[in-house]
Amino acid sequence: MSAELPLLSNASSWLDYARDLNTAAITHPVAIALYLRGRKFHFGAIQERRHTGRILEMRFLRTRGISLAVVILVMCLLAVLQGGVSYSVELGPLRKLAPSIFRVLAGGFYSLRIAFLLLLAMLWVLNRKRALIRTIIAANAYFSLGLLVDVISLIRVLGGLHEAKTLLADAAWMSISNILIFSIWYWIIDPPGVEDKPCENERWAFLFPQRSGELPHYGSWSPRYADYLFIGFTTNFAFSPTDALPLTPAAKMLMLSQAAISVVIVLGIAAGAINALVGTG
Repeated sequence: MSAELPLLSNASSWLDYARDLNTAAITHPVAIALYLRGRKFHFGAIQERRHTGRILEMRFLRTRGISLAVVILVMCLLAVLQGGVSYSVELGPLRKLAPSIFRVLAGGFYSLRIAFLLLLAMLWVLNRKRALIRTIIAANAYFSLGLLVDVISLIRVLGGLHEAKTLLADAAWMSISNILIFSIWYWIIDPPGVEDKPCENERWAFLFPQRSGELPHYGSWSPRYADYLFIGFTTNFAFSPTDALPLTPAAKMLMLSQAAISVVIVLGIAAGAINALVGTG
């Protein structure tokens, strides 16, 4: 017995029609054909929904900026690192205050870090790029100030401190914070910056080798965060430029500041801790 297949537009219609025929005759050839066609429509719809979901996810990330998301993640790491430094809060000038005031100030510092991170995440999700850039600058300024306070506090307690292992750990945290903080500053001042928009009329802050001449496969090259992280790392430990030269006064002053902080941390504090370890060993 032959029968023509009806013209149905979606998977659910095909499956419903096939079930109706299956109720009457489970072996009906038309029912089997309809069932197989319905299953094909069903799996095709699932694959299409998955593909659409991936497209929407990528569009969500691109419209809000993957580079900005990287900056927020770096800020989260900075908050954790600075929260782990004990000298500025537990052993620094704040310990002379009354216990109640000490708890309020210490809690305020941690709360401010969390508030910055939540605000950054919210502005990124809402795609408020202008406000997000300003908040990134404000947050990085706060972390820069916190790094300076950590260094000054650590210098003040260095003379009477006997826990050299803790000193070495804090010196490491501050060195990493120094690298991350200034890597963000370098990224902000050098076009295209964290917004990742073409800025052909703006001056470069750094002369990367890829910019200095025509290199194979680097015709449309643009620096990313990893490039500025490398500048921050080399400036922190070499105390001078390596592959990328500073061009603007702002870039030179930032590199000078980072090298000066690194000299205090790496040469002064870490060397003092090693001497303390040798003396107590």
